[in-house]
Amino acid sequence: MKRVERRRGAVLAIVIIFSTMVLATWALASRRTLAQVRLKEQLVQREARAEESGRRRFALAFGLALLETGLPPVPPGETTYLCETAILSGDGIERTYLLRFEKIEKTRWTVRARLAVAGDPVTLPRPTRFPAPEPDPPPNP
Repeated sequence: MKRVERRRGAVLAIVIIFSTMVLATWALASRRTLAQVRLKEQLVQREARAEESGRRRFALAFGLALLETGLPPVPPGETTYLCETAILSGDGIERTYLLRFEKIEKTRWTVRARLAVAGDPVTLPRPTRFPAPEPDPPPNP
């Protein structure tokens, strides 16, 4: 009777190949998962920036509506008027925006709006309208 020699090490080779395939599959899956997580984070940030931009535009529109009611009560010698407004966001949180009116000419103004931060003045007015401008005196004949 002939003795059959078994090949030793075949099981080890199969285990190594299987382990390599599992690790390669895991590496590809984790790479795709990380890419999807990064993409989701960017989409959330983009959405938050768009929402903030919309609220800032709303605050600017409010500032322009204030200018339509009259002129800001700027003290003599000053060219800037600061006030604040509150905008209610979609998630129910009230955010305060700082409105800055700068006088360019007698009837020309620039309006800027930004989100209020911790270092801003705390006692700014929240006007709903500005006083009507004083009419020009009639010319003397």
